[in-house]
Amino acid sequence: MEINKIYTENCLDTMAKMDDNFIQSIITSPPYFNLRDYGNSNQIGIENSFKDYLNNLLEVFTNAYRILKDDGILFVNIG
Repeated sequence: MEINKIYTENCLDTMAKMDDNFIQSIITSPPYFNLRDYGNSNQIGIENSFKDYLNNLLEVFTNAYRILKDDGILFVNIG
């Protein structure tokens, strides 16, 4: 995994390339549920139910937890 580089791919694909305890901090603002369609069939936020939306967020944050260092920090902005 190359550091100091911007990756423009699905965050799950990027995190899959990272070792455990790799990142010191994560700052994210995931799409809100049923607010916008960004035209990507794999996007978060256009699920059929709120439960599916939460399950997709859970998958992302489970992976985020894996790559976060033990003293790392995660900032999440969900209005």
